[in-house]
Amino acid sequence: MKKRFISILLCTCFTLALFSSCKSKSKNKYDTIRFPISSDPLCLDPQIAVGTPANIVINNCFEGLVRIGENGNIIPGVAKSWSVSSDSLTYIFKLRTDSKWFLPKDLESILGEDYEKTFDTNVTANDFVFALKRALDPSTNAPNAKSLYAIKNAQEIHSGNLSIDNLGVTAIDKYTLQIKLDYSSLNFLSVLSTPIAMPCSETFFEKTSGRYGLSNKFLICNGPFYLSVWEKDTKLFLGANKTYSGNDKVVPTGVRLVINPDVSTYFSTLTGGGYDAAPISLSDVSSLPSDMNFETNKYKNIVWSLCFNNNSSFLHNEDFRLALCHSTNLSLLQSKAYTKAEGIVPSSCYVVPGVSYRAGSNVITLSNYDVNLAKNHWKKYIEAENSPEITLSLLCNEEHKTLIKKLVQDWQDVFGIEFSVSIVTMEKSELQKRIYNGNYELAFAPVFANEFLASDFLNRFGTGSFGNVANYSSPTYDTMLDNIRKAKNKESLLALCKDAEKHLINDGIIFPVYFEDSYIAINEKVDGLYFYPSGENVTFIKAHHKS
Repeated sequence: MKKRFISILLCTCFTLALFSSCKSKSKNKYDTIRFPISSDPLCLDPQIAVGTPANIVINNCFEGLVRIGENGNIIPGVAKSWSVSSDSLTYIFKLRTDSKWFLPKDLESILGEDYEKTFDTNVTANDFVFALKRALDPSTNAPNAKSLYAIKNAQEIHSGNLSIDNLGVTAIDKYTLQIKLDYSSLNFLSVLSTPIAMPCSETFFEKTSGRYGLSNKFLICNGPFYLSVWEKDTKLFLGANKTYSGNDKVVPTGVRLVINPDVSTYFSTLTGGGYDAAPISLSDVSSLPSDMNFETNKYKNIVWSLCFNNNSSFLHNEDFRLALCHSTNLSLLQSKAYTKAEGIVPSSCYVVPGVSYRAGSNVITLSNYDVNLAKNHWKKYIEAENSPEITLSLLCNEEHKTLIKKLVQDWQDVFGIEFSVSIVTMEKSELQKRIYNGNYELAFAPVFANEFLASDFLNRFGTGSFGNVANYSSPTYDTMLDNIRKAKNKESLLALCKDAEKHLINDGIIFPVYFEDSYIAINEKVDGLYFYPSGENVTFIKAHHKS
C-alpha cells in the first residue's frame, strides 16, 4: 500500500512538473504584449477612422490587399499576387482563398441565431469593392478619400458629380479584383496598405445599422488580431486571430493597449515593468536604468514649427503671416541639441517605399530674416485690414517660454507697441492636441509625421484635410497636390513635393524651425516588434517575450 502511494505521488509530481514546464514554454512563446496609446480611438471603422491610436488598432486587426513590411517595402496581404498593365492603369489582384473574417462570440443580436453557419467568413473581392465604394461615396465623408483619387472616376464620384457605380473597381470573380486608374500612381500600392483601403463586409456593415466600428461588438476583423475588448478610456485588448492565414504566424496571445493620455508617466511605467515598450523623451533615454537593458529606436518624425491658424481674425492675412516669418530670427529658437529644419516634411518620410525624401541635397530654403521686408508686409496688412491694434495668444511649451519671450520682444521692436502677444504655456501633449483641434491662433509646437510618405504628409495641408493644423485652404495648393498624385516617376514626384513645401513656406503657412527625434524604448525581454519609419505605427504580429 505504501509503495503504491509513493508511486502515485511520483507520477503526480512528474505530471505537474511536465505541465508546469509546458505552461512556462507556452507563456514565453504565446504571451501578451503591453503598449500605451495616448487616447481612445473615436471610431475603428477603417474607412473613416483617423489618428495614431485608431491606426495602430486597424493596422493590426485588419489586412488590406498589401501590407507594409519591416523595411518599409510592399509585401502581400490578402492579395497573394498582382499584375499591372503596361500602361500602369489596370491592376489585377489574386486573393488568397483562405483569408477569413474572425467571428467573435455573441453576435446573435446582429447576425441572427445561426450566424456561425450562415455567415460567409471568406474575405472576397466584393469586400474590397464595397470598402472602396464606401470610402469614395461623398455621404461617407471619409477624411482620406483623396488618397484614392487615382482610381477611375474617383474624384468625380467623391465630388458628387457621378454615381458610385461608375468607380473603377470590379470583382471579376470571388477571389479576383480589378482596379482601373485614371492615371498612373507611383504609390498606389502604398495607399492600398492604409486603413481607408481595408476590406469591409457589406453584410455585416448593413447589420450594424450605423454603429460599425463604434465598439468591439460592431466590428469584425480579418487581420492577425481581432478586437476582443474595448473599455472606453481604459484599454483595448487585441486577441490573436486563430483563423489568420497570412505569410507570418501570429506569435503573441494578444496585445493590451493601455489608454494613458499622460505621456509623462510612460517612462516610469515602462521601467517599472508595466509596459513592454513605450514612447519616451530624449531626456528619458539618458535616464534609462543601467541595470536594465532597453533597445531604443529613434525616429526623425517631428518638426518644431511656428504654426499660424488661418482661421484667426489676423492670421488669415498672408501679409500678416509673412511679416512674422521675415521678422523671426531662427537663431533665437534653434538649439545645438537639435537639427536645423530642412523643410516642413520630417526626415522619416519616404518619396516611394525604400527611398528617403530627405536623401541627398533635398533642402528647402526657409524664409530669410529681413526686418525691412517684414515691415513692408506689415504696411500692406495695415493698409488692407485697417487694424493697427493687434492682440494675439501664442501657445508654447514651458521649456521654450524664455526663447519665445525674446522672439515676441523682437516682433514688438519691429511692429510697435500696438502689437501685443500673450504667451500661454502647456505640456507638449496638450500643445499638440490644441493645434490639431485648431484651438489656437499662433503656436510654437511639434508637428508629428505619422504618414509613411512625404506626399501624404503634404496632403494634410490640402483644403478640408484631416491634420491640417494651419486650417489652410488654397486652390493653387490643391492643384499642386493633384499634380503630386499624378507624378509619373520618382524624380518628378520629388520635384513636385519640393515645390509644394516651398509654396507652404512662401505663403507663410507653417514656419519650420528644427527637427526633433522621437524615441521608443523596448524591454530587452521583448522581441519581434517593428515600427513604420515614422515610429507612429507599430506591428505586433511577431512580438513575443524571449525565453
